[in-house]
Amino acid sequence: MADFLSDHDIRYLHEFATCHDERKALTKIFGAYTPLKRHTEIMRKPMARKKLQEITNQAVKDMEQSSASSLKRLMNIQSANLGDFIDLSTGDFKADIPQQYMDAIKSVNYDAKTGAVTQITLVDKLKAIETSLKFTGMLNKKVDVNVNLSISEQIASSTVGDSEVDDFIKNLLTKPKEDENVIEVEEVEHESKD
Repeated sequence: MADFLSDHDIRYLHEFATCHDERKALTKIFGAYTPLKRHTEIMRKPMARKKLQEITNQAVKDMEQSSASSLKRLMNIQSANLGDFIDLSTGDFKADIPQQYMDAIKSVNYDAKTGAVTQITLVDKLKAIETSLKFTGMLNKKVDVNVNLSISEQIASSTVGDSEVDDFIKNLLTKPKEDENVIEVEEVEHESKD
């Protein structure tokens, strides 16, 4: 076993970092009948762990940059206004649209004869706002409507204290007391005069 990493070993480390499955990575790089001990042999090499860490760090860095650029694009779409594209004093389309607002342009129509811009269609701002809220985790449309709690779990998770719950249950189970303020009325029959 050589101490250096071959090109196949490096390709295997890239594949393993992507799928996190030894069998799948070995099959893709070395073939279907490669034994699992090949993974152990590669990982024992002095440079293997360092190389795997470099690959993982680079993948995380690329993902963060991609995420940041996507979020920046969404923010550019949200901040674009009509005044960024049209000269409000003349009503003509601006020739020098700021670069950050180019993300907000969906399509541009030109006059075939003069080459002048006749229409600019913008990307849907509401969709961009919704996407950025989902992206940042501030909007979650999933609502769990299945509640499988027993009564004791519901009582335990409530904000009412145990003593208040006990008193409430005792009041429900005891016979109601007669109210002292109630006056009993007797029915009296009136004789009719005939």
